[in-house]
Amino acid sequence: MFRFFRKRKEPRTETPPRGGLFAAAVPEPRAGRTATTVLAAHLAGCDGEPNAEEREGFVRLFRLSPEARPEQAALFARYHKDKQAFRPFAVQLLQLHGRGSAALEDLIERLYRLALVDGSPTSQESAFLDDLCEVFGLPGYWRSVDAQQAREDDPYRVLGIPRDASDRDVRTAFRRLTRQHHPDAVMARGGAPDEAAPMAAINAAYRRVMRGRRGGQ
Repeated sequence: MFRFFRKRKEPRTETPPRGGLFAAAVPEPRAGRTATTVLAAHLAGCDGEPNAEEREGFVRLFRLSPEARPEQAALFARYHKDKQAFRPFAVQLLQLHGRGSAALEDLIERLYRLALVDGSPTSQESAFLDDLCEVFGLPGYWRSVDAQQAREDDPYRVLGIPRDASDRDVRTAFRRLTRQHHPDAVMARGGAPDEAAPMAAINAAYRRVMRGRRGGQ
C-alpha cells in the first residue's frame, strides 16, 4: 500500500526591497489599509476641506481596487476633520511594519505625493509630515524626498515659499531673490554673468503665482 504525504504549504513572507519610490507595494492587512486611509484623510484635511484633486489622488496613489473604493472613501470622508484621530493609527502602522522600515518610507512618499497633487505642501501639511516621520523613526525623511523630487515647474518652489503664503510673503520672497540674483548684484559681487540666469525663472514664477491668484491663466 502506498502512502501519500501532502506537504503543507507555509505562507511566504518577503521583505520588500528598499531604495525605490513605492518599493513596498505589497498587500496590507485590513487594519493596515484602514490606518493608511486615516493618515491620508488627515493629510488632505489638515489645511481645509479635501478638494477633488486630493480625493482622486488618494485613489490613484494608494492603488485602491474598485471593490475597496467605497469603504475607503467613506473612511476618508469620516476622518479628514478629526485633527487627533491619526495618532493611534500611526502607532498601529509602526507596530505593524517596524520602526524606520521600508514600508513606512513608502507610505511617507505616498503621502508626500498626495500633498503635491494640488501644489506645494502647505505649512500644515509640512508640519503633519514632520510629526509622522518622527513617529515612524524617520526624522526628516519626507524633506529628503522633497529635495530629490522637487519640480522645477512649480513656481512656489522657485520662490521658496509654501502654497498658502500670503500675497505679502510672495512679494517679499520675490524682492529678496531679485536682490540676490539680479545681474547688477551678481556683477557687484564679482560673479560671472551666467550666475544671473535664475532671474528669468524667478520672474516667471512670480508672474505665474500672482496671475493664478487673480484667477488668470
